[in-house]
Amino acid sequence: MDNIFVIALTFSFFTIPRRYQHRVLFRGILGVILLRGIMIGFGATIVQHYHWVLYLFGRS
Repeated sequence: MDNIFVIALTFSFFTIPRRYQHRVLFRGILGVILLRGIMIGFGATIVQHYHWVLYLFGRS
């Protein structure tokens, strides 16, 4: 329920009309999925080329 409250608060703060709220939410979710995939790929590449970076994150 707290996520629904935050979404409603955000829509009201930016005064997004009701007819565009679904579109904004859908594109936001797609954007988050895309950015998460990019970050996972970027992190995997860094670990593959520089395995010593794992020591910075506490994994041996």
